[in-house]
Amino acid sequence: MNRTHKGFTLVELMIVVAVIGILAALAIPNYIRFQARAKQSEAKSNLKGLFTTQRSYYAEHGTYSGCINQIGFAPERGNRYRYTINTVVRIDESCGTTEDRSTGTGTRQPSDGDLLADEFKYGTGAGIKATNAAPPAPTYTAVPPAGTVMVVQNSLVGVVPNTADSGGSFGGAAHGDIDSDPSLDLWYVSGVTTTTSGVCPALKGIDQQSPGGEPKNTYNDVNCP
Repeated sequence: MNRTHKGFTLVELMIVVAVIGILAALAIPNYIRFQARAKQSEAKSNLKGLFTTQRSYYAEHGTYSGCINQIGFAPERGNRYRYTINTVVRIDESCGTTEDRSTGTGTRQPSDGDLLADEFKYGTGAGIKATNAAPPAPTYTAVPPAGTVMVVQNSLVGVVPNTADSGGSFGGAAHGDIDSDPSLDLWYVSGVTTTTSGVCPALKGIDQQSPGGEPKNTYNDVNCP
């Protein structure tokens, strides 16, 4: 009884390997971008929370605060972004320290003005080190609400305006490394409506308007080079 044994030729195997390689080359970058977009939800959610806590603090005290613990802003551990808040400088307020999350318990102080990315969870690799460096300051123009005399500050995030307490605007920022490259994903939220040209070339000239309380992505690390 004769049996015929058939198998794949070398050419057929090479074609299959080539097809798999092409599919992998297309799928892996898309998967990385999908993961990065999912990580951006942290910044959007926490900045909305920061806006809410600032509004609540203002309703009770009649002024904003630049101290994260004073207003009750306390994101859960495991944050990939560093958060910075700022407001018109109050004469009676000092927020010159930083909440450090490099240990299991971390360090929280009443004078904390910003919050570092969680090095305890993610280590001290290049991305987290870049995240916890000095925060960049996105440039935007704050627009006073119609029918009000509210004092607003331009480019408030990441800088300290040299003015006394005037009960004006406030800002908050988030920046983090979400795809392990040298660039950082940059966000801000403002207490009032703002306009910005963005940092990333892909955002300049489009999507400039940002209502008060709406997180704004000025450098999208997923889509920008």
